[in-house]
Amino acid sequence: MSANNEPVTATTPRIPHATLRYTTLRLGLFLVTLVLIWGIAELAGMHLDDQFNRLFLLAIALVVSSVASFFALGKYRGAMSAGLVARAGRRSENFSEKLSRKVSDSASFEDEEAGA
Repeated sequence: MSANNEPVTATTPRIPHATLRYTTLRLGLFLVTLVLIWGIAELAGMHLDDQFNRLFLLAIALVVSSVASFFALGKYRGAMSAGLVARAGRRSENFSEKLSRKVSDSASFEDEEAGA
């Protein structure tokens, strides 16, 4: 609530192509994290010949990049979510309009048949 007891609506900023931008940034963050962790493992002398060690590094990079993206990409995630909700709302409205037109068309057709 605001100071004058009016509801406050949080609006997310409009970012063009928010889904594509968020996905690209998330992938980039994962790749940067993977390179950093791989480099640290090389410097630490970890044996990367073993398949299990490589898989372990991938898992660590995935977890670290997920946590980092939660904090670093919040604005883009919110914009993507708002865009998806708006798109779903528009599609739902279009579907409802088409459905109501079909129902009214079939009702008028039934009325015409009943009257004939």
